[in-house]
Amino acid sequence: MITGTWSKKALYFLFFLSGICGLVYEVLWARYLGLFIGNTTYAHAIVLASFMLGLALGNLFFGKMADRTANHLTCYAWLEIGLGLYAIITPNIFLWQQPVFSALGKIAPIGSPFLQILKLALSFPVILLPAFLMGGTLPLIAKIFIREIGNVKNEVAKLYAFNSFGAVVGSLSSAFFLIPKFGLDFSVSIAAITNIVIGITAIALRSTIMPATQVAAPSHKPAIIPSEFVA
Repeated sequence: MITGTWSKKALYFLFFLSGICGLVYEVLWARYLGLFIGNTTYAHAIVLASFMLGLALGNLFFGKMADRTANHLTCYAWLEIGLGLYAIITPNIFLWQQPVFSALGKIAPIGSPFLQILKLALSFPVILLPAFLMGGTLPLIAKIFIREIGNVKNEVAKLYAFNSFGAVVGSLSSAFFLIPKFGLDFSVSIAAITNIVIGITAIALRSTIMPATQVAAPSHKPAIIPSEFVA
C-alpha cells in the first residue's frame, strides 16, 4: 500500500520516464541494426519482433513472480537499473557483431540466405533481453497499486497510460532531438542513466510502501479476493 499521495504521483512519473526510455531505445537500436544489417526494413522488423516477444515473455515471467514476492518495488527498481546497465554496453555489443559475423559468414557464399539468417540470429537476442526486462516492469509496479480486485482495471489503465505517453515522448524526442544533437552512442547513455536514476529513486521510495500485513483491516466484511490479486 502506498502511504502518501506524493509517493503515488512519483511512481506514476517514474513509469512515465520508463516509457520514454523504452521507445528511445527502440528507435536507437533500430538505427544500430540498420547499420549492421544494411537494410532498415529488416532492422525495424527485427527490433519490433524482438520487442514484442520480450515484452510478452517479461510480462509472463515477472507477472508470476509478482504473486510470490512482497518486495515489488525493489524488484521493479532492479529491473530498471539492470536495463540501464545493459543499455550502456549495447553500442559495444552492436560493434562486436561485425567481426563475429565476418568470421562465421566465411562459410557461406555472398548472397546466401544463410548470411541473413546469421544476422538475424546475432541481432535478435541483443534486443530480446532488455525487452524482457521492460516487460516485467508493469506487473511489478501494478502490484504496488492494486489492493483489491475492484481497482485492477483503474490502476493498470493509469499505469499503462502514463507509460504510453512516455513512449510517445521518447519516440519523438529520440528522432527529432537526441539523435541530431547528441548522436547514437551518447543518446543511449542518456536513456541508460535515466533508467538507473529511476531505479535508485524507486529504492528510495521503499519506505513509503506499507507491507500488506500492516494494512488495517476494513470495518466491514471483505469480499473474498483470489490470492493472485493480492500484493
